[in-house]
Amino acid sequence: MSTKELILDNNDPPRGPLLPGLTWKYKRSIGKGGQGRAHLWVLVDNSGNIIERLVIKNLVAASKAEVVQDGPSKGQLVEAYYSQILAPNGAKAEDVFTAPVLACEPIAGTENGWRTYAPYFSLGNFETLVERHTASSPLPEPFLWFVLYRMAKAAVAMDEVLREDDRGPVIVHSDIKLDNIFLAHPGSLGKDADFIMYPPAYLADFGFSYTAIKGQSTQGQGGGAFMFKPPEMRDLKGEHTPCYSYTVSYDEVLAYTQELELNLASLPDWAGDRLRDLTAHDQSVALLHIQLEQFLLILHGHAARQAVTKTHITFSKQAFKSAAVSILDKLSELSAKGFKFLLMVRADIQRVFTSTLALGNTEDKDISTQDLRNLVQPSLELADKALDLFEEKILTTGGIQWTHTFLVYDMLLCKVHPLGRNMPSRPGSGRIYSICKKIMDNQDSDFSAKVVPLKDSVPTPKKNKGQWATKMHVTTEDNTTQQPPPALNSDVVPNLSFSDMLDWNFDDWMLYTDMFWSPQNMSLPSLSEQNLQY
Repeated sequence: MSTKELILDNNDPPRGPLLPGLTWKYKRSIGKGGQGRAHLWVLVDNSGNIIERLVIKNLVAASKAEVVQDGPSKGQLVEAYYSQILAPNGAKAEDVFTAPVLACEPIAGTENGWRTYAPYFSLGNFETLVERHTASSPLPEPFLWFVLYRMAKAAVAMDEVLREDDRGPVIVHSDIKLDNIFLAHPGSLGKDADFIMYPPAYLADFGFSYTAIKGQSTQGQGGGAFMFKPPEMRDLKGEHTPCYSYTVSYDEVLAYTQELELNLASLPDWAGDRLRDLTAHDQSVALLHIQLEQFLLILHGHAARQAVTKTHITFSKQAFKSAAVSILDKLSELSAKGFKFLLMVRADIQRVFTSTLALGNTEDKDISTQDLRNLVQPSLELADKALDLFEEKILTTGGIQWTHTFLVYDMLLCKVHPLGRNMPSRPGSGRIYSICKKIMDNQDSDFSAKVVPLKDSVPTPKKNKGQWATKMHVTTEDNTTQQPPPALNSDVVPNLSFSDMLDWNFDDWMLYTDMFWSPQNMSLPSLSEQNLQY
């Protein structure tokens, strides 16, 4: 067995004095990752009753970046250092949103082995929970808003705990993903806590964390899972300008074009990975439709994420078209292999988005408008609290963790019931979009005027308007036809640049989604370059 494996499998019991009659017993290994391996220990009395549970994580500090290099905490493990700053011993339970590290020590007799001691989270991580839920047993939407709210509070703590002035520093987690979000048992925050029926979520694993100050490039810092890494934090090929910064001028917009194209080129593979993961699970066709809608928004959400990190970028025509064609080809390839849900998507999009979002008539005659309003009211209230945090902190501090949290939120929504998932709490997406627009407006007061020449360089042609208008129709149940709603701003979808979308409201986004996924607008088995001509 290698030295690393010996360290990771170390089963020495927790150190420290014990009361008479108490003994630590090893239970099992409960998880492993790129950095370490976690083991569960229980403290039992003479009768075998469990008094306490403790998680010991063994890991190998393979680089200097994993150990604090200077200051009063020099020599301490980075993961423990940031965790203890954010969740110090003695903190009130309601004020803690990150997983505590109770203690940390080197493993005796090893060169770079470490052990951390942490509380046991009885419900495991969010990834495990998500895998247990399908379309027939969905996660409640209020619970997902509760998770988002707690992750937003964790991001607030990372922004504020070390801050000295408007320059920072701030803590950047760098590895926010579902299996780094742990769940305690319901009621653990006390009887007076909000949403007491749901398990509270805690952000964990600060092994890739670092601090950043305003104006400092963080491109290439940290680590984390590729699938969850925001596009602007990917390792790029070729020469490029660092993408992440707190302030961006108009002149810098042009300098980022090359990097955007490199980032955008990686987007189809990123979306393709998510598609393959989704289709590997046993889920209903209806839910897959809604999940596919996420990928449509990912294409344009890439630009929004750039705005979230306060970077003003405009799409190059070729990069946009290339990414769109690549992603749609991947979807069509899946369809050709037996996933025929693409052909049925129009009806589901119309029913789910148009009917339930508008709180109008639904196909379920037992559900009244008031029933729907009552159903989503708790979600709306919690969504407002979470988005208040986003709006306040993004506009004043920025931070990569906000982009990360948006991404996690996007993935969580894929698991909500097709009805509840698209209720009026869904306009959270519209508000997030508005926040992104505010960032762009506030970052450079003259940006709107200056962007006009750029907009002209990324034209939104209308030459295909006539031919699409004659082809498109909607077939009703009695086999009659009617004209569909007009395309947005009289333009042809999907030939739209992000600058055009800045003027859209939430209804525009929904109409665009519906029209884009219409079978009449799709050329099977694949969409080619000719289908997206400018």
